[in-house]
Amino acid sequence: YEECNRRWEHDPAMNDWHGPYFGFQHVDLSLNHGVNIHGHYEHWLRRNHPDTAATVYGGLKAVERPTPLDDLFAAPVPKELHPTMWCADRAAERIDHYADAHQPFFLWVGIPDPHSPFTPPAELAAQFEQRETMPVAADPEEAQALPQTIEDLRHGGHAQADAQTARLVRQYTDAMVHLIDVAVGRIIDRLKARGLWDHTVLLFTSDHGDYLGDYGLLRKSDNACRVLNHTPLLAHVPGQDLPTRSATPISNTDLLPSLCDWCGIEAPPNLHGEAIRDVLRDGRRRPVLIQSIGLDADSTNLSLIDQRYRLTWRPTPQRLELFDHAEDPMELHDLAATGDGEAEAMLSHLQAAHCETLAPRIGRVSTW
Repeated sequence: YEECNRRWEHDPAMNDWHGPYFGFQHVDLSLNHGVNIHGHYEHWLRRNHPDTAATVYGGLKAVERPTPLDDLFAAPVPKELHPTMWCADRAAERIDHYADAHQPFFLWVGIPDPHSPFTPPAELAAQFEQRETMPVAADPEEAQALPQTIEDLRHGGHAQADAQTARLVRQYTDAMVHLIDVAVGRIIDRLKARGLWDHTVLLFTSDHGDYLGDYGLLRKSDNACRVLNHTPLLAHVPGQDLPTRSATPISNTDLLPSLCDWCGIEAPPNLHGEAIRDVLRDGRRRPVLIQSIGLDADSTNLSLIDQRYRLTWRPTPQRLELFDHAEDPMELHDLAATGDGEAEAMLSHLQAAHCETLAPRIGRVSTW
């Protein structure tokens, strides 16, 4: 981040640079999380709203009051100037551009929220502080036992939260999610206004979750966990008879072949994923593979998730975890040691899937 920010700060040419970048013909970038966003967003805010920019980049908060976390505060930026809405407005502009040119398009709108820092606009923060939020699950004060990997995090100095902090974190996260709802609605409204809604595939998903107080923890870790790895996937596909809801596991690797399928484009060869339509039509038990590859062996783990179970294998130290989501949705009871054969069968499948999809890259380090 620091090297990237210096480039944007000291190279005036970056203000007029919009790609090409990683295959995209045009990009407008919002870099980082929270409101301390750099890239095109910062240039836009400083140029068009200098007073707000001076407050945001001066490190000020909307309300100077003590909170348990340095990155938990109401942001001094109106919601219409927030990075989330900036992303929606730039997307709407590109929709207009392609509609006027009568060109098909692929648009990727990567909204930085919800994420720590937990910094919604002050007006939304004030509203959501008055609203109830979902209670934390697996409260460590009430749970009889927690999985070993969670205990290791709690005793290893991972970010934790008491009940009051977790409640405010969830309220502010709800506020950030609400603003994303508004932003997505703005994009949909523009598609409809330009007569494109019935001809456009729309996918909504995310990369990972956050503990948000579950197990008494905050943020994410490199441990596989349902609250981190079970992310939303919503699809609007005109002309397709898709189910309203499905519990079939879908991987992000399935998105590219699915988009190709829905758009009538031949998918590139040797993809790891499958078209969602084929998976749902077959109705088979179809596990998906997830992995965390860290800087050291202790932070590397592989998981297989199907309609019912999550199996995780940690090569170093050697450890298996198996959770039954039908009976134990918050993954409190590790079944790997019960010897019922499910763990061994899934481990064999996991190792085979990992070998089939292994594609080493120099310097590849990634949590999920």
